[in-house]
Amino acid sequence: MPLIDDWEQEMALAGECIAEGDRQGARRHLERALGAARELQSRQCEAAALELLAELEYEELDFEAAQSRCVEALEAWKGLLGTSHPHMAWLQTFWALILQALGLHKINEMLLNKVRCDMPTGRLQQDDIATTLNNLAAAHLQAGRVDAAETALREAARVAVGPVSAAVLHNLGVLKARLGQWREAESLLLWAAQLLESEAGAHAPATNACAANLRILYRVIGREKASQETTGGPAQTGEPPSA
Repeated sequence: MPLIDDWEQEMALAGECIAEGDRQGARRHLERALGAARELQSRQCEAAALELLAELEYEELDFEAAQSRCVEALEAWKGLLGTSHPHMAWLQTFWALILQALGLHKINEMLLNKVRCDMPTGRLQQDDIATTLNNLAAAHLQAGRVDAAETALREAARVAVGPVSAAVLHNLGVLKARLGQWREAESLLLWAAQLLESEAGAHAPATNACAANLRILYRVIGREKASQETTGGPAQTGEPPSA
């Protein structure tokens, strides 16, 4: 039987096992499918099997294994689809969920060490990690976990380069403004604006958005200073910058 038939059969059997709740059987067939894909030297078949294995391990709460499979799947799909394909965005979001399950304290240990080591060609680059941490921060904010969002953004800022760095600094600046930490917010937004202007251009949408948030921030700071001068106490801050 041709290897591609082996792969298709094992993937189909894995799907049946998953539908029946037989996770051990599903894992067994997915491992066989992965082996067939690697013999075929088919990155697409390999990526599909890895992705299903990652989902299975995530459901089994084996987050370390799920993280490893997901990274392998990301690497494979990235070479096939590029970085802007919708499926890549979905898989990066899934990766962020796995990282969240592992705990933010492990992101330092696991991801930053990966960035600092010598990675072979084709491995995920620093900006992939920074983008994922940036997405994770957004998920934390939606859930009301402001401290966790700030931690993720600071980690992202530590590893990001180029346009991703500017986006992370911008988001961190907006978060600081929402917390009323005006001085740090101003510094971060100014830094982001300079990077965006030099890399994307003065009239790029991202540059304009950052400049708009700076203008809002200065209006808020101005109102606070004026109120303090007239009342001798803290002022209502009004609407902080928006993302």
